[in-house]
Amino acid sequence: MILLWLPMALDGGTHFISDMLGGMMAGFRYDNAWLAALTSSTLPDWFYAGNALGSFNSDMRILSGILFGLGLVWFAFRYWMKV
Repeated sequence: MILLWLPMALDGGTHFISDMLGGMMAGFRYDNAWLAALTSSTLPDWFYAGNALGSFNSDMRILSGILFGLGLVWFAFRYWMKV
């Protein structure tokens, strides 16, 4: 369960830290320069910056949310079936 909740905590935690240090539109998770450097900017510029659908931030929020939901249902379903 914790392994499926960890991506949500990491994604949300890094966004929180980024917003506290650099503001909502200027933090390290807004422009994702670290990811562009890691991938040698092989993807289009719109993928790295912002929160638009299809960007890195959007994709990670969807993926971490799905994993969180699966972990929550898996955890709750086990206890619900024992009742």
